Amino acid sequence: MRTPTQLTLLASPRTARPAAKDRVGRVRPARYGAFRVPPPALVPVLVRVGRWLSALARLSLAANWDAMWGRDTPARRARRARRIVESMGPVAIRTAQQISMRLDLLPLEYAAELSRLPGTAPPVDFAYAVGRIRSATGGALVEVFEALDPKPILSDAISSVYQAILRDGTKVAVKVRRPEALRQIGVEHAAVDLLLRVLGFLGDARGALFRSFRAELAPLLFETVNFTRAARVQRIFRRDAKKQRLRYLSAAKIFPRLSSEDVIVSEFISGVWLDEVVDAGESGDAAALSELRAMGIEPARCGRRLMHACWWGFFESMFFSELPGASQIVVEPGGRLTFINLGNTGSLGQRHRRLIERALERISRHDVEGAVDLILQLLMPTPPIDLYDFTKALERRIWDGLFSLENPGRPWWERTGTALWLAILRTAREHGVPVRIELSRMMQSACLYDHLAARLWPRVRLLREFRRYRDQQHRREARATARDLDKRGGVDVRALTAQALKVARQMSLQLEAVIDNPPVRFGAVIQKAAYAASELLRMLLTWAAVGAFLGAVHLGLAWRASGRPDVVAAARWALGHAAFYAAGLILGVLTIRRVLFRLGDVDPRS
Repeated sequence: MRTPTQLTLLASPRTARPAAKDRVGRVRPARYGAFRVPPPALVPVLVRVGRWLSALARLSLAANWDAMWGRDTPARRARRARRIVESMGPVAIRTAQQISMRLDLLPLEYAAELSRLPGTAPPVDFAYAVGRIRSATGGALVEVFEALDPKPILSDAISSVYQAILRDGTKVAVKVRRPEALRQIGVEHAAVDLLLRVLGFLGDARGALFRSFRAELAPLLFETVNFTRAARVQRIFRRDAKKQRLRYLSAAKIFPRLSSEDVIVSEFISGVWLDEVVDAGESGDAAALSELRAMGIEPARCGRRLMHACWWGFFESMFFSELPGASQIVVEPGGRLTFINLGNTGSLGQRHRRLIERALERISRHDVEGAVDLILQLLMPTPPIDLYDFTKALERRIWDGLFSLENPGRPWWERTGTALWLAILRTAREHGVPVRIELSRMMQSACLYDHLAARLWPRVRLLREFRRYRDQQHRREARATARDLDKRGGVDVRALTAQALKVARQMSLQLEAVIDNPPVRFGAVIQKAAYAASELLRMLLTWAAVGAFLGAVHLGLAWRASGRPDVVAAARWALGHAAFYAAGLILGVLTIRRVLFRLGDVDPRS
């Protein structure tokens, strides 16, 4: 850690202003202001549109040139796209990083290359940073800070981060938003939105996907500059991890009284960056690994904890980190993972959480067909497609991914959950099925978590680890319920609560077939039931016709013999004749055979 510069060199008493106070004389903390985005001007938007069109033209020309020489490959095009975006500046890089999360729109090669774009940028002017920090703290800096380092430890297209020491000796990190960040992001959003409008107007085959992405583009871009939201979600993340007693997971503490809409003051975390742990494990550096072990840090244990943190964010927390970068996570002595910057966050509704959780549970039991039934519920409503072909294509790809997951001889990158998520996204893209932004962001986050965890723990067994996480999750639920009941009644009900939860889970598994599976096949069930009813009615009418024919024959014979036909006697004779029952048996067998074949048929419109 660099030695911070004394604040007395930066702020003199004449530049200090008194802290704001309320009616009773207490110091009032700085309030989070409303998040406002200035409307972009037309000329900058058109300039950025021109830059993006120029980039697309360069990419297209280079791809055609490579195709002429027989060296055009998706990986080559993706690398070229990354280089072109890098030349467009930090804001374009930030936008491309957000677009890379849409794996339903981009091939995997492009998404992987764009996600590796560098996020560094020149630091914010320090005089401006000092002014914003003074405004956030509500007083002179010398009254709040003992020292402040003028050289940032991190700097990207959105902000610069400085380290400092408070008057009570607490080390903190001060994040200051760039003055032009909101305006530049607004211009970039308007330019990209205009391009997407043009693509939709030109009748792109994936028009529905582009329309859905346009509606979701603004949250993707503006979440990164909304410091109010970032500070709140980090506080909630830290609180929930502590409440659920996750000793291996936390987030840097936020100081809300010193923060504002463009400044975040958080705890300075001491430890080892997670990317350093990854590098030590992959390189096999004995000295670095020995030093990490002395600090109580094991790469494999960090990988396991990272996977559990991923699932905890999906299924138990209010939100999850979308871009869990190793450079944003500090491993403290003892192995605790601490997020210093959650970045973009996403959240799942209860229904989506339940469906994804059950789908992963079924995949862990190798029930691919049952998992696909639940995945279809996630993607509803679908456009007019051949649902049978979509389902079978999805099942084939998930089976392929499952074979790699359960094969310990495969390399680590083939034994992650990426193949499962890409199976869903690729199949949806091929059939023109739009994927909701929250699901796409969740899948992108899961891929990043899995790859990072597998690099730390190459012998990873994903499905077995998921079952272990589920056991821990159930124990946490049992402890929480028991604590709640103990507080209310003062009775030890831990064993009773655990048993009740076990029974509830078993009942839930039994009800899944009723709750989750039937809706996608209601149309087929109704059609097949109508066909069965019509076949039964036709059989009865045919059997009745056979009986009428036999009765008519008896009437004719009786009239010829005696001249006095008896209708009642003819009916009794026909109904008691062996030919009538033989005809009924034959008709019944043929009808049942046709109905069974129809019930076994697949209706592509279902």
